[in-house]
Amino acid sequence: MGGYGIAVPRISWSFFEISEVDMRNCFYNVAYTWNRMSHLARLLARGEDWSIFLKAAIPLYFLKLIISNCLTSVIGIALALAFTSFLIYEQYEDEIDSTADVIFSISKGAFTLLMRSLPLPMALLDSDSEIGSSRLKIKQ
Repeated sequence: MGGYGIAVPRISWSFFEISEVDMRNCFYNVAYTWNRMSHLARLLARGEDWSIFLKAAIPLYFLKLIISNCLTSVIGIALALAFTSFLIYEQYEDEIDSTADVIFSISKGAFTLLMRSLPLPMALLDSDSEIGSSRLKIKQ
């Protein structure tokens, strides 16, 4: 029994276990990415392949421009909003809450509409499966 008289269901420890196959696949993917990056670094260090150099240098240059020009502005705006947002919310609490309720109801309706327009998974259409048969009973 949790706080306020609410029963909280217990989750078994097996829910948090990761299989050995999944761990191996994860480590293989990390090792593959590491080896690929080290191979690319060796090719860049040799300086023989200009296409690899340009593929690495151009995105890094644009990243440097974005960080040097925009990052300081974004951090300044974030700091100003962090210190003034509490005062603004205190003054306009009712308007902000009503706007948040409208945005929440619109997004909930849009999500419901999206979920209705998506095709059903094959497990739900299969009448032999437990999920499909229970879904068919509910619809009937």
